[in-house]
Amino acid sequence: MKKLLPLLALVGLILAGCNNDADKLKKEGNCPGCNLTNAYLKNTEFEGANLSKANLLGVTLDGAKLKGVNFEESFLFTTSFMNADLRNVNFKNATLVTANFRNAMIEGADFTGADLSGAIWLQGFRCQQGSIGVCYKSALIKLMATNNCTGCTLFKADLRGKVFKSSNFEKANFHKADLRGAKFLETNLRFATFKGTLIKGTDFTGSDLRGATWVSGVECGDGSIGKCVPHTNESN
Repeated sequence: MKKLLPLLALVGLILAGCNNDADKLKKEGNCPGCNLTNAYLKNTEFEGANLSKANLLGVTLDGAKLKGVNFEESFLFTTSFMNADLRNVNFKNATLVTANFRNAMIEGADFTGADLSGAIWLQGFRCQQGSIGVCYKSALIKLMATNNCTGCTLFKADLRGKVFKSSNFEKANFHKADLRGAKFLETNLRFATFKGTLIKGTDFTGSDLRGATWVSGVECGDGSIGKCVPHTNESN
């Protein structure tokens, strides 16, 4: 029990600091750099407030009036903005991973450089991994817009006859996708998963397949450029 006392005291100080910062925000209307972890601020009003570089981990801001608030470079992991007024809000370079924007108003909001990976968007779908500055509803939309599909899930995707050149599919999951006749030219496919994928007539000319898991389940070894060269003696 004695060993727990210092830890409990530290937790108490942290929570007290969070509460003090929440009180400061309510009183002054501004709190740049504040720690508001897990604060419950549903239906509050902080229009035009400066909350840049603040920690709003797990904060509930459902229904809040936040028009014009500055959240630049703030940490908003799992923060909930359901039904909130976020018009003209500055989210530049903010961390918004798994934040909830369902039914929020975002007209004029600036998401430049913001990480929206896994965030729940206005209509209820989740943003794809790697949604930087914009929420991509699907991996294919992201791919077509950026030529980058790092870590994308393309399970059972129909990519027959598609042509990709100098694209980035590192760690992408093509499990059971149909890639027949597709062309992956000089493309990064390192550590991608092709288990159960249809690849008849697929062209991998110049593509890097090192570390990828091949159709048969074997791992592609060093020298897997343009084709999978398994670490074992099995053929690709």
